[in-house]
Amino acid sequence: MDEYDHFANELLGFHTNQFKNLVSKNEKVRKWYEILKKGTESVVDRIFITGVAPITLDSLTSGFNISSDKTQNTNFNEMMGFTKTELIHMLNELEIAKEEQEKILPIMKENYDGYKFAVRAEEKLYNSNMCLYFLNAFLEQREIPTQLIDVNIASDYSKLGKMLDLCKGEEREKIIEQTVSGEGIISEIRQKFNPAMEFTETDLISMLFYLGYLTIAGEEFEMPELKIPNRVMKEIYSEYFMNILNKNADLQIAESEYTEILKEIALEGKIDKLVSLAQKYLESLSNRDYVKFEEKYIKLIFYCIAMNLKIFRLKSEMEVQRKYPDILLIPKDQTKGYKGIMIEFKYLKKEEKGRLKEKQDEAREQIKEYMEMEEIKEIENLNCYTVVAVNDKLYVEKCN
Repeated sequence: MDEYDHFANELLGFHTNQFKNLVSKNEKVRKWYEILKKGTESVVDRIFITGVAPITLDSLTSGFNISSDKTQNTNFNEMMGFTKTELIHMLNELEIAKEEQEKILPIMKENYDGYKFAVRAEEKLYNSNMCLYFLNAFLEQREIPTQLIDVNIASDYSKLGKMLDLCKGEEREKIIEQTVSGEGIISEIRQKFNPAMEFTETDLISMLFYLGYLTIAGEEFEMPELKIPNRVMKEIYSEYFMNILNKNADLQIAESEYTEILKEIALEGKIDKLVSLAQKYLESLSNRDYVKFEEKYIKLIFYCIAMNLKIFRLKSEMEVQRKYPDILLIPKDQTKGYKGIMIEFKYLKKEEKGRLKEKQDEAREQIKEYMEMEEIKEIENLNCYTVVAVNDKLYVEKCN
């Protein structure tokens, strides 16, 4: 039985009450699974069910209590996507030359790789749907597709917001901030859900794992450490985070505004419009927000805005998890003479404004260190800036 829970997940995300009714004691779904269970006593030898999450079967309780969940079974991990070896074999079978493979494999890894479904599994997996979309598009035109995610897949991921809405308040926003900023979430993964659908933080994190929005990156305290698997997922989270910001700030950001930011950076190497947009978000925060505000939040706002600037490769300290510039925008096509941008951030509370120059000097010294890195030395037309936030005010200095 394939995609057994597709209809139910749609209801779960968009019509929660209908989901509860559908799997309740007297409704058709429960009755159907009761028939299957009864059939195992006579005509049904074995049932293999694939789907996204165990929540629908859990909600049936005694209606179908004969199943076992294999999702986190190490022996089944490689069934869930393409390994690197399988992907390379596919490229060879498609007669894609080694020179072309060297160009496309890093792109596919960055955007589609990173999934692991069992803590002790050794192989990380590529999203098979996205890989097939990419290769079909590549073979049609013999060039890397402009859109790296199939619109059909992208529309399916629109349910992220609805799933997150099942968990209300600060827990939801904390999860978004942690994941987009690159932090791991240490949490158990639920195998059994409460049929009453009172979603806890752990329930939400578990559903994000089952839906592929988070994946197992390691293990801490004998529990999985979960992170966003790849760049495509980062873009989806960033879009959701920006929607939250726009709603809280009561802002409508037109696509043309992002285009103007992109043009100013690419053609002039300036960040005035980028800073101006970030400033709008900061000014919309309440005094209560600033009680728990920190440098990470400033980076997060700039990072999510920068994710919309599609002609650049975005690298950041949040992504690489080591000593690295806070934001680095590198033109994908460096033959066109577009400018690159490096930004280093610092944050001060309102009462610490007297330390502004100290923080600017500190950020400038870090920029100098980064400029000695071989990877960064190779970037042409790179413009460097320090940005110090004092409460809701941004102070910008150009370093070169």
